[in-house]
Amino acid sequence: MSPEPSDPIELKDHSQAASRNPKAYEGTVRVEGVIDDVPVQRAAELVKCGELLDRHGRWAITEFGIECLAMYYPIRSDEVHDSDWLEHLSEKSWFSLDDGRDFSAVWKKAKEKWPAP
Repeated sequence: MSPEPSDPIELKDHSQAASRNPKAYEGTVRVEGVIDDVPVQRAAELVKCGELLDRHGRWAITEFGIECLAMYYPIRSDEVHDSDWLEHLSEKSWFSLDDGRDFSAVWKKAKEKWPAP
């Protein structure tokens, strides 16, 4: 599995999205290659995420599917039911124990949002 480089819906400015769904945009996250944690809104803009609908740590549900706020790593909504995402991601050097917990929570909600075909 590998992300598609041009699939996510790109929003240049997440300020309107943040006003519609402030809970998903509150706090800060660590973005790969950036020294200090950044506000979630800025992270979403830096990695070109779609509008955040829900978030746990560095993982978010967007209108596209699941997206990582730490780096460009989208999972399309039609892929959320693939059974080996957690195993696949755990092989990545940048994927932490916290990411595993946060991804699992987002993954569960994404599977409810987009039922299996």
